Amino acid sequence: MPKATVDKSKVYGPYDLKTAPPDGYVKLRKLTYGETMQRMEIGAGNVEGTRKGKMSMKVGALAMEAFEFGRCIVEHNLTDENGHLLNLGSVAGLNLLDPQIGDEIAKLINDLNRAESEEELGNLPENPTEPLTEELSETEDISPS
Repeated sequence: MPKATVDKSKVYGPYDLKTAPPDGYVKLRKLTYGETMQRMEIGAGNVEGTRKGKMSMKVGALAMEAFEFGRCIVEHNLTDENGHLLNLGSVAGLNLLDPQIGDEIAKLINDLNRAESEEELGNLPENPTEPLTEELSETEDISPS
């Protein structure tokens, strides 16, 4: 039987970030199909909440990107001006992030999630070597601090 699941413990990278010299990097994981659908729902603005009845609220690209970055970025070394690690899974963290760095990370995530084979994953333009695979424990929190 063919395996049809994403191994959430498989980590790709580190990917050196050209826009974050001298040693900026990210390690990534793939989204599951369900997470991809959640991302699309967020982007479409179809989030419903309850507050004195049902209401529909528009959620922008920023919330969609925070969702994707929070799910895909397993590790990074990007900090704010005070040396604190950025929380790239939050809108507040993305509001601090340099746009060029954000664009580069978004492209890496997009390429990773659109790759059709393991060979393609090793050929991502920003990845200087074959993908580094690490195993995460089931209980380990994969979102950056």
